[in-house]
Amino acid sequence: MNDAYLKRAYGITLAERDAIVAEQGGKCPGCGRILDETCRLEVDHDHKIARQKLFIERLRDWNFAAFLNKTDASYIAIGRTRKEARRNGQRVLLRRSVRGVLCGGRYAGCNRRLGRIDNIPWLQAVLGYLQNPPAQRVLRKDQ
Repeated sequence: MNDAYLKRAYGITLAERDAIVAEQGGKCPGCGRILDETCRLEVDHDHKIARQKLFIERLRDWNFAAFLNKTDASYIAIGRTRKEARRNGQRVLLRRSVRGVLCGGRYAGCNRRLGRIDNIPWLQAVLGYLQNPPAQRVLRKDQ
C-alpha cells in the first residue's frame, strides 16, 4: 500500500496510517494480532460516511462549496469549480470515514469479517443472543 493509493482511497497518508497503527498499540483491534510486515494491513472505513451525498453551491466570491445537506450553512470543502468542490468534499468525507487499521486478507482477516457485519443494532442483538441463548433457557427447564 503506497501513499498515492491511501490518499486516493481514504484521504490519508502513509504516515497517518502508521500513526493510526501506533495509536492502536501496533495491534489489530479485532483479534489482537500484531500489525507488522508479515501482516496485510487494511484501512477500515465506514461506507455510509464515505458515500454521503454532497450538495454544491456557488459562493459570493464565485467559488463553489460542498455541503453535507441543504439546510446546514456550514460547508466542508471549497473549489474553484463545481467538480473541484465535489472532489475536495469527497476527500473530506473519506478522511472522516476512516475508523482504524485492521488485519486483512482475501478470505480472512478482521477487516473482511467486519465488512460483512457492519451493522451495530444487529451486532448488539447477536451479542445478546450469544450471551443468553433461548434454547438453553428452554432446555434447563426440562432438567
